[in-house]
Amino acid sequence: MLIAVEKPPLLILDPTAAAAGRAAKKSLARLAYPLLELKEAGAAAASIANGFPAVVLIIADGSIAAAAALCSRLFEAFTSNPPAMVLLSGKPLAANPAQLAAQFVAPFDWDAIVDRLDQLLMLAMLRREHSALGTLLQLSRVELVSIDTESQSCRVTETLAVLLALPGAASAASAVSRRDRLQPIHWQKLFDHCDEPDRQRVLDTVSGSFESGLGFEAEYDIRVDRNHKRRARLTGHPIQGSPGAPPRRLDLVIQDVTPVESRSTADATNRLLDTTLGLRHGDRVLQSLMRIGQDYKKGTILLLRMHGLADFYRHHGYETGGVLLRTFAEAIESTLRNVPGVIRINPNKEQVLARLAGGEFVVLIPDTTDDQSMVEPLSRLLEATRSAIHADERLKLINTRIGMATWPKDGSSPDVILKAASLACDYFSISEDGGPGTIMAAVVRARGQARLEYELHHAIERGQLQLHYQPKVSIPDGRIVGFEALLRWQHQKSMFVPPAIFIPIAERTGLIAQLGDWVIERAAEQIAQWRSDGLGLVPVAVNVSPQQMVTGDVVSSIRGACTRQIIEPLFLQVELTESCLIDDAESAMKLLAEIRRLGCQIALDDFGTGYSSLSYLSRLPLDILKIDRSFVSGIGEKPGDSSLAFNILGIGRSLGLKVIAEGVASAAQWDALCRWRCTEAQGYLISQPVAASAAAPMWQHGRWDGAAHKLRLPSAPLAQASA
Repeated sequence: MLIAVEKPPLLILDPTAAAAGRAAKKSLARLAYPLLELKEAGAAAASIANGFPAVVLIIADGSIAAAAALCSRLFEAFTSNPPAMVLLSGKPLAANPAQLAAQFVAPFDWDAIVDRLDQLLMLAMLRREHSALGTLLQLSRVELVSIDTESQSCRVTETLAVLLALPGAASAASAVSRRDRLQPIHWQKLFDHCDEPDRQRVLDTVSGSFESGLGFEAEYDIRVDRNHKRRARLTGHPIQGSPGAPPRRLDLVIQDVTPVESRSTADATNRLLDTTLGLRHGDRVLQSLMRIGQDYKKGTILLLRMHGLADFYRHHGYETGGVLLRTFAEAIESTLRNVPGVIRINPNKEQVLARLAGGEFVVLIPDTTDDQSMVEPLSRLLEATRSAIHADERLKLINTRIGMATWPKDGSSPDVILKAASLACDYFSISEDGGPGTIMAAVVRARGQARLEYELHHAIERGQLQLHYQPKVSIPDGRIVGFEALLRWQHQKSMFVPPAIFIPIAERTGLIAQLGDWVIERAAEQIAQWRSDGLGLVPVAVNVSPQQMVTGDVVSSIRGACTRQIIEPLFLQVELTESCLIDDAESAMKLLAEIRRLGCQIALDDFGTGYSSLSYLSRLPLDILKIDRSFVSGIGEKPGDSSLAFNILGIGRSLGLKVIAEGVASAAQWDALCRWRCTEAQGYLISQPVAASAAAPMWQHGRWDGAAHKLRLPSAPLAQASA
């Protein structure tokens, strides 16, 4: 099967016309790809933002600072599918950005440069072909699966599970993690819903192919539910191993060949809905968006997502549910049709509401990007959904979420803009009695969180993350005995995103494990740097999230970081919360034992907010117990909190653990902790988290003044560094 894919283009940013030289022109002529030469960085950034080039060649003959600034400007124009970037400069950059695919330093070997460009363009070509192949398979309703003949197992994707009506396919996007869904299964389970008597015939055919090494083709019926079937065509392609040996793999091609008139009632309902509302297929919606984007240079997309469709159909049946759902969508359609600025997404119909997929609909409002102009469309939308529910109480099962995105701010291509709007849908939340102002605030808040999520995915590679260090002070002598490493995200030049905002986003998206590994590596690197600077080995504590314990390999991360930085694990302390222990206590205990065997100290953070029993707590391999700041803050003010903090201190002491009070913010709290003989303390009374440059002199010369309840710093420069 051949797929015709347009060749990916190469953009050359050449302010000084260096590529016009004889050697450069001769070498570049070998490239059989479209070339675009530009001299202005602004034009190049606009081209990148529009998703034009697959590879960018940057020629920077000026200073190294100018080259770095030029790269930064182009990096900011990246979309979700950034091009590969090659830099030619007089000197190497101090830190090679992750976005650069290659860097060549003068004098240039143009033949070597062109070879590298050729490789990158060829890779981009392969990616486009792979994407086109995926689209073709999806439109052809074809799925692929490989069976390992030795283990008799295979892995099933979400779309294949839906096609084969496997258990859990309908809820694949909810409770079951992607990693669990891709666990190997025995190949015979692929045909659990094969309609009798077809099932035995198909099993015999596949088994026979294992032994004979011959391909086959067969058709069979899949039982979707009690009333509906799906027809599938199965083609087997054995992959031979050594001569005379059985096949080492059997590739199956499974295609949905159900006649349109025989598909399920749910599909018929979808067709009925699409006939009413116009566009059906996602690719046609994208084509319309592309056309409108060319006609209007800016605008807003509203993505409406109807949640609860599965429960809706289960309660009312597909036929009744389809009629109600169509009524619901028609109410939204008729309400939005007369809103100023809303245009027809399908030029052949009057509809302004286009169905993207499932229960997702799109509305376009070109030439409008300010939030105030969106108040009326959103108010009308809120009114329409509530009117439909008021007319038929059964529609309460449908929960409409709204995602808003603007072009070109959120993207320049339809795919990127829709992705931004879809992400905003995930964050949308509003109370049932919210008014127009409330819905506007909810949409804007969801859009902001979606943008933060997108930016957070690129924060590491853009160098926006850093660690700050909060000192821990020994009680009562006031010695600084270590630091806690706390993650900070400098989203813009002078703006830090609070951890209370971006940490939940990281946990929701699964990024928290990657961020946790980054924190471990940077903390170990900082310990090694301080040792190299003559400070000795400084103990640093890092936080491990519950998701990182489940999905990541914390032990390997710690071991690898300590090995690479040549430090003792004893000085890299691990802090975890009680929530890490609740879901799977036995697995957590085994993991903690492995961390302890590495030599790390282990602290139980935020103690008192979870549900750990004392008998269970005594079995954990812990070294440190940290009193949660919510209890420390009430010392001297709330008798209940004071007694809780005192009792937690007694529990830790009885278990032989070091006890640290976190969140110490007042002199009264410090004095009480001294009376109670708490081991250590940290909090804003002592110091806020500071950059590594300020933490180093703090470790060397900082002293706690008990009388003044203040951390004495050696000189003015230190105070400025920590500000």
